[in-house]
Amino acid sequence: RWAWKYVPIADAKKNWIIVAHGNRYDWWQFLDKINTEIEKATHSEDKKLGYFFCKAKNGTIDAETFVGKVVFYLWNDVFKDFVDESGDLFNDEEGRLTFDKFYTIGIDGKTKVVDAKIVRFLQNLAVEPINDEEENDEADGKSQRKETLLSIQIPNHPKMVSSDSTQFDVFVNALKVIGIEKILPLVDTLKYKRLNCPILSKVKYPEIEDNDKFSYYLTDGLYIIKGCNSYPYIRILEDLNEALNIGLTLETK
Repeated sequence: RWAWKYVPIADAKKNWIIVAHGNRYDWWQFLDKINTEIEKATHSEDKKLGYFFCKAKNGTIDAETFVGKVVFYLWNDVFKDFVDESGDLFNDEEGRLTFDKFYTIGIDGKTKVVDAKIVRFLQNLAVEPINDEEENDEADGKSQRKETLLSIQIPNHPKMVSSDSTQFDVFVNALKVIGIEKILPLVDTLKYKRLNCPILSKVKYPEIEDNDKFSYYLTDGLYIIKGCNSYPYIRILEDLNEALNIGLTLETK
């Protein structure tokens, strides 16, 4: 008596990542591979994981969430009755990668996730960590172009030249001239990111604060990721120029 509609498992294009042991892994790549293993072992569609099986926080699925939600489900509801069919998925240097090995007791007496076991599990599944050098800046998947920001000209203001300071300083100065109060309402529409965190944001993200390569610069309530190449800074200025009709001119090479 019910009308059913089949909705296939698909990439929701949220660019969610799994963070473990200092590495970042693509959530959809993991889902695609683990669902293949579930199909091979169980021949069951209803045991596969959908994109929103696990909720990300600020685009990130941390180690605690991944083990407590995903690995727990895989061990207890999928592979516990298909151990022989799971192949090398739960192999470990010390034998079987059982669920208890994903946890340890810290010196404070509290239970902690063993990140290295997540890495081992993902390696068994052939999920490769994301290489920042290969990361795309654009949501549509276009590869970033190598560009250098030479100068910025904003009407009725002196030209800002990168040879007089750093490219990042020129970018920040341009934002200040445009007006931070005008930019803040637009930050959620800007698609450029690093470590899946927006280049411009109203809040800080732990993935940036805990990273050696990137850092935050704060001005008038706007957090700006420092440490990127020129590509996202140039694209952000172009987007702001179009959105605010500034008449800005960029010189790049």
